[in-house]
Amino acid sequence: MIISPCISECDNNGEFCPACGRTMEEKFEWKGGADDARKKRILEDCGNRLPRKDFEYWEEMYELKVAEKTRDFKEIQQDLTELNGDGNRERGRYGEEKR
Repeated sequence: MIISPCISECDNNGEFCPACGRTMEEKFEWKGGADDARKKRILEDCGNRLPRKDFEYWEEMYELKVAEKTRDFKEIQQDLTELNGDGNRERGRYGEEKR
């Protein structure tokens, strides 16, 4: 799964979003079910479109978004396990208390 490049600072300069670099067509394509290969190509194109300073800012924000989504996913998976169903993330994998 490839996480959307949107960093919630959307705008449109007539050609593309200055925050993520996607064109309107690419945004619709992404939401419309583009496969992973196409999404990777869109990400590459976005990086080439944005000025360096804007790209560096986007890259930092995107990395934070990916880390947050990954962490949330891991916590959800952990909450679904029998041993950690009560939200106690201090236990080890097999129910033992971490030291």
